[in-house]
Amino acid sequence: YAYHGIWQIGTVNEGVWKSASVSKKIFTCFLEQGEVGVALFFMLSGFFLINKTRANLRKILVQTVLWSWFSGLISFLILFTIHGGGYTGTDFLRSFIVPINNGYWFVTVYVIICTCLPAINPFLKGISRNQYFLLLLFFFCFEYLAAPFSGSAYANISRGFFFYVLGGFFKLFVLKPETKSVRKAILFLLLAFVFIFAETVGYYFSFLEPASRVRSLLSFCVIKTSILVSSACFFIAFYNFEIKCFRGINIVAASTFGVYLLHENVFARHLFWDILFDVLHKQLPSDYYMPLAFGTICCVFACCLIIDMILQKILLKPILKKIQSIWK
Repeated sequence: YAYHGIWQIGTVNEGVWKSASVSKKIFTCFLEQGEVGVALFFMLSGFFLINKTRANLRKILVQTVLWSWFSGLISFLILFTIHGGGYTGTDFLRSFIVPINNGYWFVTVYVIICTCLPAINPFLKGISRNQYFLLLLFFFCFEYLAAPFSGSAYANISRGFFFYVLGGFFKLFVLKPETKSVRKAILFLLLAFVFIFAETVGYYFSFLEPASRVRSLLSFCVIKTSILVSSACFFIAFYNFEIKCFRGINIVAASTFGVYLLHENVFARHLFWDILFDVLHKQLPSDYYMPLAFGTICCVFACCLIIDMILQKILLKPILKKIQSIWK
């Protein structure tokens, strides 16, 4: 919401954001936790996939590609109907093939990692704890921090691999079922929110005037380190909680990835945050900005959840069965 609705390239310098109150700016910074979610996604992938030597690429590719195509094409057609011309053939291709025209989507990194599982996992499982820690340290210094700051074209791929490797480290050497503790969970949960606050402060100070290169560098390091630590703390906290499964949680969990695929396609993103809700120009200046923000987030999630559940029953299962029969 905050990143794609307000901090898109070119919008952060607009007078609407600059003239907003301090409370609104801080609240907007607090909403900017998308990178924490991405980090947790890759850490979970590493935690659950580290012992696998192969992945079900058929399901991964079909689900990601199918949902990407569906969301992108539908959003593109709606935008084309609203705005008429102004779109090129490249835009049409980009609507369902995201990497075209330098479009980045973290799902692309996820598919790359899953494809490389047969090579990555045996290597990671074959090194000692100290060697694994040194590998993480290298990734943190030269890939997680230095790569994005230097403008590396592969920064997002490096970040995905770093958190995948970190999740594998937790699985192999750190988190054990017999060490679970509610007190430990509460402690790490509190630490996570402390570093979320630190990240928020870092974002806020990075946009203060006048611009300063030193402050920008310090803010960058604070933000990136806070994202890493808060993500790790959330991961450890929820691992230590004894959460009982019930049908509602399983249904939502099964569709969460689909929710992301539906609303975060480059054209769906523009349709939701810029056209339908117009976060920057209509919601941010409003006196009811905070409840509007939470209401918008809940509305988008609920709608995409329902769409994903319907699509899984109508489209995904029959298509997977067909592909399975062809594969055999």
